Amino acid sequence: MLHAITQFRKNLASVKDIESIYSLVEQNFPLLKSQSEELLRATIALAVSALDHYIHDCVRIGMLEIYIGDRDGCDMYNRFPISMKTVLELINAPSAAQIDILESVIVKKNGFDSFHSPKGIEYALRIISIDRIWSKLSVKLNTPADDIKEKLGLIVERRNKIVHEADFNIVTSQKYPIDAGMIRGVVDFVEQLCESLHIILTET
Repeated sequence: MLHAITQFRKNLASVKDIESIYSLVEQNFPLLKSQSEELLRATIALAVSALDHYIHDCVRIGMLEIYIGDRDGCDMYNRFPISMKTVLELINAPSAAQIDILESVIVKKNGFDSFHSPKGIEYALRIISIDRIWSKLSVKLNTPADDIKEKLGLIVERRNKIVHEADFNIVTSQKYPIDAGMIRGVVDFVEQLCESLHIILTET
């Protein structure tokens, strides 16, 4: 799982760069306050994207580990749908090529799913034999499981407003309020969540 967390850290570093750019604009161009707030909205969207990317990587790597016998399988893994065409390709391919074939199928199939909501993450990790994930995260983060899920759910909900609705409140005809402190909380939470997940996945 080292590759997954390494890539996540790179992705999150880019998110933090946007935060830094916002700070520079805010300090030096105060008249651009409303325009610079779009950087904060982009930060939320990209932080959630980094989380989603991380979970996809974990599932891909974990499924390949199960395939080669380095991780225990489970019923959800056994029921992962692949076509008969892929089955024939795997049967006829040399061992060295089977991983590439399977990896391509996993990436394509899971690419249709989002793995950033509480339910999405729980479903995704169960494919690679990780269950009771919120109880385990509760221990690592020293926070009640329901609080973790609630906070993540609210972040994802805000991300969806930004991505799908331009963060526009139709009732007030204004964009929803946003500030740097809120964004710092989001980025910190996503970072702590994924770093804790990495520990859990490497222990399992």
